[in-house]
Amino acid sequence: MVRVVAVVLLLLAHSALAAPLRTEAAGLRFTVPPTWIRVPTAAEGRAAQYQVPRAPGDQADTDAAVFFLGEGKGGTADDAIGRWCHRFVVAHDRPCREAAGVATRTVSGLRVTTVDLAGTYVADGGGSDRPGVSGYRMLGAVVEGPGGPWLVEVLGPAATVAAAKADFDALVASVDAHR
Repeated sequence: MVRVVAVVLLLLAHSALAAPLRTEAAGLRFTVPPTWIRVPTAAEGRAAQYQVPRAPGDQADTDAAVFFLGEGKGGTADDAIGRWCHRFVVAHDRPCREAAGVATRTVSGLRVTTVDLAGTYVADGGGSDRPGVSGYRMLGAVVEGPGGPWLVEVLGPAATVAAAKADFDALVASVDAHR
């Protein structure tokens, strides 16, 4: 009997550890995928930051971050898309905004615009003589509503970001504002 109870408790503990976590950052509530590990934020304006598990063969870490610059600050979704496009050289012969896979929907009364960019990442917008990093991908979301806007971003090697897409989509589908 004790052994059965121990096994049940172990299974419950394991399922609790693997369950998605509902959390809040800067007034935005969302559900964090169970495989994403919260880490200290690395920069001002980051309300929350997570390490995303690497795909096999990827050499660089991938971060997911929720950015908040202040209520009403940071511009519109179109402004954010412009900034994100400036950080990438896309492989297509089309302008970045056309190649970016932009979609807009409403989630819990919030306007959410998502972007999917892939190509060479030139973090500073390509203005330096650094060559950038090829094979990168970024999933981004601009969440607009009372108390916002908030930006959600997953950036890293393409294979890892591809593996994180379902988790990113689930996080975005879970957002609501706590104001």
